Amino acid sequence: MRPLRQLFDNNRCGMDISKKIKSKIEDGSFREMWLEFKWLWTYIRRYRWVVIIHILLGVAATVMSLLSSLAMRDVIDIVTGFESGKIIGSFIFLAALMVGSVVMNAAASRIAAVINIRVQNGIQAEVYDRMLRTDWQSLEQFRSGDLINRLNGDVNTVASGVTGFLPGFITGIVQFLGALIIMLCNDPIMALIALIGAPVYVMSSRALIKRMREYSSKMKEIGSQVMSFHEDSFRNLSTIKSFGVMDGFRDRMHVMQETYRTAMLDYNRF
Repeated sequence: MRPLRQLFDNNRCGMDISKKIKSKIEDGSFREMWLEFKWLWTYIRRYRWVVIIHILLGVAATVMSLLSSLAMRDVIDIVTGFESGKIIGSFIFLAALMVGSVVMNAAASRIAAVINIRVQNGIQAEVYDRMLRTDWQSLEQFRSGDLINRLNGDVNTVASGVTGFLPGFITGIVQFLGALIIMLCNDPIMALIALIGAPVYVMSSRALIKRMREYSSKMKEIGSQVMSFHEDSFRNLSTIKSFGVMDGFRDRMHVMQETYRTAMLDYNRF
């Protein structure tokens, strides 16, 4: 009876997953994700050498970090007397890895900054050119402050995705495989526990990412409203002073600040 019930539960679980996948296909979620990835991939291909450099730096830093953990383990084993070995050589190897890690992180940070600003300027120039060449009727539905916020904030987000998405993904795989191999060599039971916990982490991160996207969209919308309000008020500053409505605009400013503060703290608490 128990195996039959377990088989039934597994089939029901499989049916639930199939229904979820079918619903995602029908509501266009997968298609939207695919279109976003294709759009991002055009920029990744354009700056492929930049991305490759980023990947190599990330992999090198990850490998050095894994080697440092092994070196630290050997030093601790020698100091505690768990294993015998040359303490001087182990310390020198560990120190060399630590110094190399500092140099690598500094170089990676500098190169990442140069790469990110280059990609950001390129995308920003392209978006700005398209805004200039778009017919004015299509731009009428957007406030100027909203366009400024998109040109700066959203472009920066896209540039970070171009330079960080693929490198982060590959570096994460290298780090996972390297850590898994080290754990298998030292304690297979611990590696098994980590693998068992991986699906739980994936399922929980799926829900977290969805909420993060909602919060991110909300913060961008509020940021655009604040930017538009600032731009409109400064552009019409003489009119505001002429009609003596400074207090009204000040009160509106406080209301928008409170809305932004509430949304930001909610995001931070999440």
